[in-house]
Amino acid sequence: MSLKRAVDEGRTPGPRFLIAGPYLDGDASRNPMSLKVGTPEAARRAVRYWSEEGATWIKFLGAETREVLRAAIEEAHARGLRVTGQAGFTPEQAIEIMTLNGARILGEEQRVGSIATGKRADLMVVRGDPVRTPAEIYDVVTVFKDGVGYDSIALRDAARGMVGLN
Repeated sequence: MSLKRAVDEGRTPGPRFLIAGPYLDGDASRNPMSLKVGTPEAARRAVRYWSEEGATWIKFLGAETREVLRAAIEEAHARGLRVTGQAGFTPEQAIEIMTLNGARILGEEQRVGSIATGKRADLMVVRGDPVRTPAEIYDVVTVFKDGVGYDSIALRDAARGMVGLN
Protein backbone atom coordinates (compact mmCIF):
# COMPACT_ATOMS: atom_id res chain seq x y z
CA MET A 1 0.00 0.00 0.00
CA SER A 2 2.86 2.36 0.78
CA LEU A 3 4.37 1.78 -2.67
CA LYS A 4 1.01 2.58 -4.30
CA ARG A 5 0.84 5.83 -2.33
CA ALA A 6 4.42 6.73 -3.34
CA VAL A 7 3.67 6.09 -7.05
CA ASP A 8 0.32 7.93 -6.90
CA GLU A 9 2.01 10.93 -5.26
CA GLY A 10 4.80 10.95 -7.88
CA ARG A 11 7.56 10.20 -5.34
CA THR A 12 8.68 7.09 -7.26
CA PRO A 13 7.99 5.67 -10.72
CA GLY A 14 5.84 2.58 -10.93
CA PRO A 15 2.77 0.94 -12.41
CA ARG A 16 -0.87 1.76 -11.85
CA PHE A 17 -2.03 -0.13 -8.73
CA LEU A 18 -5.47 -1.59 -8.02
CA ILE A 19 -5.02 -3.33 -4.68
CA ALA A 20 -6.77 -6.37 -3.24
CA GLY A 21 -6.41 -7.39 0.38
CA PRO A 22 -5.46 -10.98 1.24
CA TYR A 23 -7.76 -13.81 0.23
CA LEU A 24 -10.62 -14.18 2.69
CA ASP A 25 -11.57 -17.76 3.44
CA GLY A 26 -13.56 -19.79 5.94
CA ASP A 27 -12.26 -21.48 9.07
CA ALA A 28 -11.87 -24.76 7.12
CA SER A 29 -9.28 -23.20 4.81
CA ARG A 30 -5.96 -24.98 4.41
CA ASN A 31 -4.32 -22.06 2.64
CA PRO A 32 -1.74 -20.42 4.92
CA MET A 33 -1.82 -17.25 2.80
CA SER A 34 -5.53 -16.57 3.38
CA LEU A 35 -7.18 -14.63 6.18
CA LYS A 36 -9.64 -16.91 7.96
CA VAL A 37 -13.02 -15.29 8.60
CA GLY A 38 -15.41 -17.72 10.29
CA THR A 39 -18.25 -15.38 11.20
CA PRO A 40 -20.13 -12.63 9.38
CA GLU A 41 -18.77 -10.03 11.83
CA ALA A 42 -15.18 -11.23 11.26
CA ALA A 43 -15.75 -10.90 7.51
CA ARG A 44 -17.14 -7.36 7.89
CA ARG A 45 -14.22 -6.39 10.15
CA ALA A 46 -11.68 -7.71 7.61
CA VAL A 47 -13.34 -5.83 4.75
CA ARG A 48 -13.47 -2.60 6.79
CA TYR A 49 -9.79 -2.93 7.72
CA TRP A 50 -8.56 -3.51 4.16
CA SER A 51 -10.82 -0.77 2.81
CA GLU A 52 -9.34 1.70 5.29
CA GLU A 53 -5.83 0.56 4.29
CA GLY A 54 -6.56 1.44 0.64
CA ALA A 55 -7.63 -1.85 -0.94
CA THR A 56 -10.00 -1.52 -3.89
CA TRP A 57 -10.84 -5.23 -4.13
CA ILE A 58 -11.78 -8.08 -1.82
CA LYS A 59 -11.17 -11.65 -2.96
CA PHE A 60 -12.34 -15.06 -1.71
CA LEU A 61 -10.97 -18.59 -1.93
CA GLY A 62 -14.21 -20.54 -1.48
CA ALA A 63 -14.27 -22.29 1.92
CA GLU A 64 -16.37 -19.58 3.58
CA THR A 65 -20.08 -20.08 4.37
CA ARG A 66 -22.83 -18.28 2.49
CA GLU A 67 -23.50 -16.14 5.59
CA VAL A 68 -19.87 -15.05 5.78
CA LEU A 69 -19.69 -14.43 2.03
CA ARG A 70 -22.94 -12.41 2.09
CA ALA A 71 -21.73 -10.23 4.99
CA ALA A 72 -18.38 -9.54 3.31
CA ILE A 73 -19.97 -8.71 -0.05
CA GLU A 74 -22.48 -6.36 1.58
CA GLU A 75 -19.70 -4.58 3.50
CA ALA A 76 -17.48 -4.41 0.40
CA HIS A 77 -20.24 -2.94 -1.75
CA ALA A 78 -21.18 -0.43 0.96
CA ARG A 79 -17.57 0.79 0.84
CA GLY A 80 -17.34 0.84 -2.96
CA LEU A 81 -15.05 -2.20 -3.18
CA ARG A 82 -15.28 -4.85 -5.85
CA VAL A 83 -15.38 -8.56 -5.06
CA THR A 84 -13.80 -11.53 -6.86
CA GLY A 85 -12.98 -15.20 -6.30
CA GLN A 86 -10.54 -17.85 -7.48
CA ALA A 87 -10.94 -20.54 -10.17
CA GLY A 88 -8.74 -22.60 -12.56
CA PHE A 89 -8.14 -21.53 -16.21
CA THR A 90 -6.06 -22.47 -19.27
CA PRO A 91 -2.92 -20.35 -19.85
CA GLU A 92 -4.63 -18.45 -22.69
CA GLN A 93 -7.69 -17.74 -20.51
CA ALA A 94 -5.50 -16.68 -17.59
CA ILE A 95 -3.60 -14.18 -19.76
CA GLU A 96 -6.86 -12.70 -21.09
CA ILE A 97 -8.27 -12.54 -17.56
CA MET A 98 -5.15 -10.70 -16.34
CA THR A 99 -5.33 -8.23 -19.22
CA LEU A 100 -8.55 -7.45 -21.08
CA ASN A 101 -11.02 -9.17 -18.72
CA GLY A 102 -9.27 -7.63 -15.74
CA ALA A 103 -9.58 -4.20 -17.37
CA ARG A 104 -13.29 -4.82 -18.06
CA ILE A 105 -13.98 -5.78 -14.45
CA LEU A 106 -12.17 -2.65 -13.29
CA GLY A 107 -14.07 -0.47 -15.74
CA GLU A 108 -10.78 0.44 -17.48
CA GLU A 109 -11.17 -1.46 -20.79
CA GLN A 110 -11.42 1.76 -22.84
CA ARG A 111 -7.96 2.80 -21.58
CA VAL A 112 -6.00 -0.42 -20.90
CA GLY A 113 -6.19 -4.21 -21.16
CA SER A 114 -5.34 -4.70 -24.82
CA ILE A 115 -3.10 -3.23 -27.47
CA ALA A 116 -5.10 -0.83 -29.62
CA THR A 117 -4.83 2.67 -31.08
CA GLY A 118 -5.78 5.28 -28.50
CA LYS A 119 -5.23 3.10 -25.45
CA ARG A 120 -2.59 3.77 -22.81
CA ALA A 121 0.60 1.88 -23.46
CA ASP A 122 0.54 -0.06 -20.18
CA LEU A 123 2.29 -3.33 -21.01
CA MET A 124 4.73 -5.87 -19.72
CA VAL A 125 7.25 -7.72 -21.84
CA VAL A 126 8.12 -11.24 -20.75
CA ARG A 127 10.95 -13.52 -21.81
CA GLY A 128 9.49 -16.71 -23.23
CA ASP A 129 6.04 -17.96 -24.18
CA PRO A 130 3.66 -18.04 -21.21
CA VAL A 131 1.02 -19.88 -23.25
CA ARG A 132 3.34 -22.87 -23.71
CA THR A 133 5.13 -22.48 -20.36
CA PRO A 134 2.84 -20.60 -17.91
CA ALA A 135 5.63 -20.01 -15.36
CA GLU A 136 7.36 -17.74 -17.91
CA ILE A 137 4.72 -15.07 -17.20
CA TYR A 138 6.90 -14.25 -14.17
CA ASP A 139 10.04 -13.62 -16.28
CA VAL A 140 9.18 -9.94 -16.77
CA VAL A 141 11.84 -7.99 -18.67
CA THR A 142 10.24 -4.54 -18.99
CA VAL A 143 7.11 -2.86 -17.61
CA PHE A 144 5.56 0.02 -19.56
CA LYS A 145 3.29 2.67 -18.04
CA ASP A 146 1.91 5.27 -20.44
CA GLY A 147 4.51 4.15 -22.99
CA VAL A 148 7.52 4.65 -20.71
CA GLY A 149 9.54 1.48 -20.12
CA TYR A 150 10.87 0.55 -16.69
CA ASP A 151 13.38 -2.15 -15.87
CA SER A 152 11.45 -4.75 -13.86
CA ILE A 153 14.43 -5.71 -11.69
CA ALA A 154 15.06 -2.06 -10.79
CA LEU A 155 11.37 -1.64 -9.91
CA ARG A 156 11.46 -4.72 -7.65
CA ASP A 157 14.62 -3.47 -5.98
CA ALA A 158 13.05 -0.05 -5.41
CA ALA A 159 9.97 -1.71 -3.84
CA ARG A 160 11.97 -3.94 -1.51
CA GLY A 161 10.97 -3.21 2.07
CA MET A 162 8.03 -1.01 1.01
CA VAL A 163 5.50 -3.80 0.39
CA GLY A 164 3.31 -5.34 3.10
CA LEU A 165 2.31 -4.28 6.55
CA ASN A 166 4.91 -2.11 8.23
